Amino acid sequence: MEEKWLTLTQVAEEAGLSEITVKRYANLYDRYLQYRIFGRYKRYTPETVNLMIHISSLDQNGLTINEISEKLKNDYSAFMAVGNAKSYRVLVPLMILVNLLELLVKAMRQITVAFEYISAQEEELNKLREELKQMRRRLEKAEAFQKNTDKELSNKSSQSWWKRVFSK
Repeated sequence: MEEKWLTLTQVAEEAGLSEITVKRYANLYDRYLQYRIFGRYKRYTPETVNLMIHISSLDQNGLTINEISEKLKNDYSAFMAVGNAKSYRVLVPLMILVNLLELLVKAMRQITVAFEYISAQEEELNKLREELKQMRRRLEKAEAFQKNTDKELSNKSSQSWWKRVFSK
């Protein structure tokens, strides 16, 4: 499938910005744009539209050119040349990596919380098992005591009534 490459006029239309503004941004922030040179003309990738909108919002928020450059430098990594360095540049957004890392950290925290919960449940289960063992021991002792008592009572009941009364 053929890649879609846009002129700055098309980028301006899609971004909803004036062509002059987009050209100014393209000149100021050239190193952050993905483009390819076709003959004498530069063509830009569709991702350039979003980048221009982002730059415009930073500009409207009152950031200076240096501040915008610094923000773009932090948000996007340097270009990696692919093939002929003059004709093609690839932008690797750090924001995507940052978002993925944030999601990974969040997932790791959830896993940690789940493990802590499981560990607490395991401790509770072990305590309940120990209590069950103690209750079984008590029950065995009570049953043994009851058997001894029943045995003594049966021995006494088998004796005649006058031996039971006067044996004391």
